[in-house]
Amino acid sequence: MTASASRYVWLLLISSFFSAVAFAQEAWPTRPIQLIVPFPVGGGVDVIARPFAEILAELLHQSVIVVPRDGAAGTIGTAAVATAKPDGYTLAFTPNGPITVQPHVIATLPYKMDDLVPLCQLFAVQYVLAVRPDSPYKTLPELVAAAQAQPGKLTYGFGGVATAPHLGISQLAIVANFDMLGVPFRGDPQAIVALRAGEIDAAMLNIGGTKAQGFRPLATFADVRQPEIADTPTVKELGYRLVSSAFGGLFAPKGVPSEIVKKIDSSCERAAADERFQRAVRQASQVPLYRNGADFAKALAADYAIKGDVVKRAAIKGP
Repeated sequence: MTASASRYVWLLLISSFFSAVAFAQEAWPTRPIQLIVPFPVGGGVDVIARPFAEILAELLHQSVIVVPRDGAAGTIGTAAVATAKPDGYTLAFTPNGPITVQPHVIATLPYKMDDLVPLCQLFAVQYVLAVRPDSPYKTLPELVAAAQAQPGKLTYGFGGVATAPHLGISQLAIVANFDMLGVPFRGDPQAIVALRAGEIDAAMLNIGGTKAQGFRPLATFADVRQPEIADTPTVKELGYRLVSSAFGGLFAPKGVPSEIVKKIDSSCERAAADERFQRAVRQASQVPLYRNGADFAKALAADYAIKGDVVKRAAIKGP
């Protein structure tokens, strides 16, 4: 073989190689995608992850299988994704807690926030501080004043240590300078039962749970008033300079090829706008809220800094 012919063969082989790589990247996905949900089956995250998975499967022309991996405040399933092969076939559908809060609380986590790539934000959850209808506290300032006058006597319930409800009222206690005894429960349903039975004085609940149970909402921790309880002020309106909510979406392990990230982000936007997904989110008493990967990453970085400060100042300890 002549030198010229040899160079031609090498060029042909190199061209074929890069063409094959490009084809492989364009062909993703060629097999089912696992969508890991790090919270219990039937919970608020799971019930919106399932319709999202169905819509995403339609858009990608490939099966998307929801895999529940709950436990340890969402960190077990999140760790499974953070340590998975970064090929786009293992993703997480989760709120921000395991990403921006738990790294401040659990020193032994096998992952850091930077080990996950934010693909898109899909939802937000707004919380309200609520009391029973027969409670003597008609407004948040009245409750705060009572807590200031009786440090450690009044009680409030919330679903889980270092969750968004826990951190929200911890922030309020710091800003408003009062002391209430926090009572953690496994989730909102247990806190609702305790509040209804008079075992606690107040509870941090999502808006849907508050409305469904007929509790009196004193204030929301959202940035603006919420349509479902438009007469209820925000804590910010009442002079307490804070906003606290949960938000979440889709994540991949660090190192996923940029072509796959772009394809998922594009599909996310279309899935988030689908009425089937929006309806499921609203039915779960959450708020449909889409952000692309870059904007989602900025929101997470800001939340990570805020939550770290709250955890430190409130001396919240993990297991």
